[in-house]
Amino acid sequence: MVARYVHGPGIDEPLAMSRAGSWYYYHFDGLGSVTMLTRADKTIANRYVYDDFGGFRSRTEAVTNAYASTGRHPLARPCQDADDGQTKSESPRREDC
Repeated sequence: MVARYVHGPGIDEPLAMSRAGSWYYYHFDGLGSVTMLTRADKTIANRYVYDDFGGFRSRTEAVTNAYASTGRHPLARPCQDADDGQTKSESPRREDC
């Protein structure tokens, strides 16, 4: 099924989605992750709750949605390679580095 999106000025900032003739509106937390998708009548279609590392604690979806967690969270920090000091990735846990 095809969807149309209205995006805001930020990176990965969907504001609304049209799917199968219905409009849905995005709601975000302070980190920019989607917490809800509501219908035009203000009822909740999808709800997302995240753990401390940006993974889903719970996820309820009535509508297919391509956007959810941004992966941005306060515990993320760069992992550096011990040999050359280059940044490998960002990880919320040092043991992942």
